[in-house]
Amino acid sequence: MKFTKRFNQIKDRIERLEEHSVNGYVKLNVFTLTNDIEWLCHVVHLQQEEIERLEKENSRYFQALNQIEPIHNSGKVKQIAREALGRLHQKNSQQ
Repeated sequence: MKFTKRFNQIKDRIERLEEHSVNGYVKLNVFTLTNDIEWLCHVVHLQQEEIERLEKENSRYFQALNQIEPIHNSGKVKQIAREALGRLHQKNSQQ
């Protein structure tokens, strides 16, 4: 079952419980509620595993970004871009 479908089922179930509550109290099916909580915990765990996997796979990418960031903040990137655009402009005007 897709995440959104199952999540919407849980949300609908909670909304129905709220509608039938009396002074904030309602009869619950503990088995259903337990399954919902276990499923949500499982989804969160899978998402955390996915995040960790992506971080490992992209660690070189993140390291490169961390090395580029100080250069970007120093204005060197803008300087390099201006120089490149200047050279391109000079080249086009000479033709």
